[in-house]
This record gives sequence, structure tokens and C-alpha cells, in this order.
Amino acid sequence: MASQIADDLGAQTLVDSVVTMFTDVFAGSSTLFITLGLLVFITRILVRLGTSNYWGALCYATDDASELPTAPSCY
Repeated sequence: MASQIADDLGAQTLVDSVVTMFTDVFAGSSTLFITLGLLVFITRILVRLGTSNYWGALCYATDDASELPTAPSCY
């Protein structure tokens, strides 16, 4: 569908129409800033959960910890 529109109208016209639609949706409101803020917030939470050792430490809270040779240090 998008390739057919691009063939009929040209790539620049397609880009212009997408930019115009985006501007019409978010013009005059704070919806854009709220959306971007939520995206940044959710991304930061996912990165923090993915790069931390929360998931590795969860195995020590279950019965699977008996198979592990050492336990994590608690400060």
C-alpha cells in the first residue's frame, strides 16, 4: 500500500503528507510532549531492568538456589 502511494505521488510528497499529518495531530497541544516523555520514561525503566542484576538475584529467592555454589553478598 505504501509503495503504491509512493509510486503514484513520489517519495517527497509521501514524506510531506506524513509530516503534515503528524503536525495536524500534535499541533497546539501538549500531546507530543506527553507522548515523548512517556516513551523516554518507559525506555529508561526497561534499560534499567535489563542491565541490572535483578533477574540474576531472583534465582536466589526461589528453590533453585540450592544448586548454586555461592549466594550473592548482601550489604
